Order: sequence, then structure tokens, then C-alpha cells
Amino acid sequence: MGNARQAQGKLEEAKNCYGKAIALDPDYAEAYTNLGTLYAQEQQWQSAIAFYQKAIVLQPNLASTYRNLARVRSQMGQLAEADECWFKAYSLEPDKATPEEHINLGDNFLKQNQVTQAIRCYCHAIELNPNSNQAYQHLGNALKVQKNLQEEVANYRKVIERPANIFGDLFKTVIVGFNAKNELPSHSKNPVCKEIQQLILCRSNLQFLLKHRPCNHSNQLT
Repeated sequence: MGNARQAQGKLEEAKNCYGKAIALDPDYAEAYTNLGTLYAQEQQWQSAIAFYQKAIVLQPNLASTYRNLARVRSQMGQLAEADECWFKAYSLEPDKATPEEHINLGDNFLKQNQVTQAIRCYCHAIELNPNSNQAYQHLGNALKVQKNLQEEVANYRKVIERPANIFGDLFKTVIVGFNAKNELPSHSKNPVCKEIQQLILCRSNLQFLLKHRPCNHSNQLT
């Protein structure tokens, strides 16, 4: 009944129908999704998001709900959140998106240094079109970035694990990134900074290293 009213453009009547359905069955996820869509049509974005999120809590595998939520997030300019929703939807129903859509989403994730998600997107594209040269090329780029990040983390681990008396200039690459509170700069965009910080804080000789850190802060990690 609610779907019929919605198709006829009778939004308030449709809302009442879905509300009655929820009263009879509070776990009726599709009804919450439909209510979200009605509010989205009225550009009441926050209400739409609330209903979509309720539907997802009740039924996490509703790909259509993630797609609708992604559109609302996009309308609100919340592009990173929208990408996460598209990723959920595409992962649940890979064949409901074109190879190009998977590739574009992968590119968005790669720009955000979310390499694992990017790789999965490119793999979905290849599954749909094994002859897609573009998908293979972008996958290769993502794997290269992943390898570089892994090597960077490994190099920092080697630095942290060196004995304190031979750290020398090599340790400056990490330690000069500390601010007055002995923390890595909060504005740093380096994707491995958090891991570096955790590694440093785990060192038993941290106090010794901080006491002897260089005074020149011109080479802070960024």
C-alpha cells in the first residue's frame, strides 16, 4: 500500500502506510528504507539518513539502502562518507555496478590513501570485465602504492628497533617530527605517522631518546 501511494506521489499517505507497517513489525527494515527515501525526496536529509541508518542496523545486507544513503551523503557534500556507502553497496551486489563505477570508486579511495578498498574495487571491475585494461592498470598502481607504504612502515620499524647509541641522523627522520608535547604533529598527512608514533611510544628507551632529540625542527614529518 505504501509503495502504491509513493508511486502516485502521495507522500504523506505513503508515510502513514509505512508508519503503520513499522507499528506492526518494528524490525521491518524495508519500511525504514522507504521512509528514508520519502524524506530524501523532500530534501529532508537528516531525517532520511536517520531512517536509512535504522534500516541498516536491522538488516546490514540491504545494498539498496546503502545506495540511497550514498546519494543523500553526496547531496550533503559528504563525499568520503558517500564513498563508504557505495563501497558497501558494491561489495554486497558487485554486478549492480558497472566496471567503470567500480574503477571510479577505487580511484576515490586511492586518493584518500585507502589502498585496500581501492584494490577491492579494481578487483570487482576485473571480475565483471576481465578484459578491462583500465582496471588492470589502476590495480597495478594501487598495488605499487600498497608496496611502497609497506616498505615505508618496515623502514621506520628498523629505525625504531636500532640501539639508542647508533640512532644518529637516521633517527632524526622520526624524532624531529615531535612537537613540544612529544607527539607527532596532528596535522601530518603521512599515512604511517600513527603507526610510527605507536612504535616509538612502545620503546623502553623512549625517555632517553626524547631527552637527546635534536633542537632543529625544520625537517618535521608532513
